[in-house]
Amino acid sequence: MHTFNYPYTIPQALLAEKVCTTIGMDKIFFQNSGTEANEAMIKMARKHGIEKYGPNRYHIVTAKMGFHGRTFGAMSATGQPGNGCQVGFGPMTYGFSYAPYNDLEAFKDACTENTIAIMIEPVQGEGGVHPATMEFMKGLREFCDENDMLLLIDEVQTGWCRTGKVMSYMHYGIKPDIVSMAKALGGGMPIGAICATEEVAKAFTPGSHGTTSADIRFPVLRHLQRLGNFSTEIWLAMRQRWVLILWKNLQRSLM
Repeated sequence: MHTFNYPYTIPQALLAEKVCTTIGMDKIFFQNSGTEANEAMIKMARKHGIEKYGPNRYHIVTAKMGFHGRTFGAMSATGQPGNGCQVGFGPMTYGFSYAPYNDLEAFKDACTENTIAIMIEPVQGEGGVHPATMEFMKGLREFCDENDMLLLIDEVQTGWCRTGKVMSYMHYGIKPDIVSMAKALGGGMPIGAICATEEVAKAFTPGSHGTTSADIRFPVLRHLQRLGNFSTEIWLAMRQRWVLILWKNLQRSLM
């Protein structure tokens, strides 16, 4: 039914190639969920900064009123101190600062010599629907390029055609160094991923990161089918075979 990150499977390899080709990225790392995808993105950025620039280069600036998940790194990146997702768990993970959304100058001011990345959602969904402006997103990309910083884009909610383009960052004519995705990636099935440039992806070496269910067959094949890699006939045949296997296992467990 599933495997972890170390072995490859044919559906996983086909989907990896299709996703990277479609969105113009080099490498992909499959995950279980959106918050885990954001954890992986944060870890990759911090490890890249520390290994390339030194032990203090791990600071990340995120947006106030953003939301990145409920695991410790992701909720620490969430710019809502006092929100229920952060209350009662003790100190947040060190190394994050927050700046007002769509305020380019505030983001620049929040960065220090130890800042390795800016992490942003193309559309904020907390308390309404708040898209990033063209000036803001282009400005962040230019600022990151000028200061040897990474631009991390959280597309867990907005990715895979939810805003009219395959990925929302495409509306702005920019490309992130790492992008996270989930939700629409699986079309209702549990799967997440990060995609990165080849240079940044080098930060993840064997043992750096892993996940329990990196290759759950149903969501992987579902997205392959949606992207046109599998014909409907093949998809239905494989689904029927799995249903029969599940039914036989269920019968055995009831005996």
